[in-house]
Amino acid sequence: IRGYKLSLNTVRLGNVIEYRGRPHVVTKATHSVMGRGSAHVKLDLKDVVTGSRFTERFKTSDTVEGVHINSQAMQYLYHDDEAIHVLDSETFEQHAVPIETMQGGERALPFMQESTPLSVSFLDGTPITAKLPTTFQFEIVDTPDNIKGGSNPTAKGIGYKVAILAGDLRVEVPDFCVNGDKIEIAVDDALAIKYVRRVK
Repeated sequence: IRGYKLSLNTVRLGNVIEYRGRPHVVTKATHSVMGRGSAHVKLDLKDVVTGSRFTERFKTSDTVEGVHINSQAMQYLYHDDEAIHVLDSETFEQHAVPIETMQGGERALPFMQESTPLSVSFLDGTPITAKLPTTFQFEIVDTPDNIKGGSNPTAKGIGYKVAILAGDLRVEVPDFCVNGDKIEIAVDDALAIKYVRRVK
């Protein structure tokens, strides 16, 4: 497998690394500091071919071989207990991506809407992981009414409040947003959500 050097500090869930001569997908990466300040990274690994699992501990100064994988644009269809099912809109082939190895794992499921575009990574024809888009559009399901009667009328739009979106996602929005508004949110690699704008 042709790979590239990957620092243990940068290894994340869904990465595929070559270990003991075989490709493994990272199902969990835990960073910890031991006594005397020595830092370690604990990786939960799953053999891509056999499905066997184990945990390995590394020093943060170590490097591993990252495996080059091919990514394709797919559309979300549905999910079950173990996988999300996606569609290649060009060939109409369906594939199942393990939830545990996709970006964010189970925490990503509330973001899934009909036809959500995903970047699905393949190794030797097997779907390994899926990455979410960086922006989504959601309708506000519930948010408090605007607070009126403030002493500074120019403050409208500056204050923020919590809005509940589909899937019980929560994000702080400007106080001019109301129930039923469609908004755009930005999502980072850790699935932290940030309000971007109101969509007309």
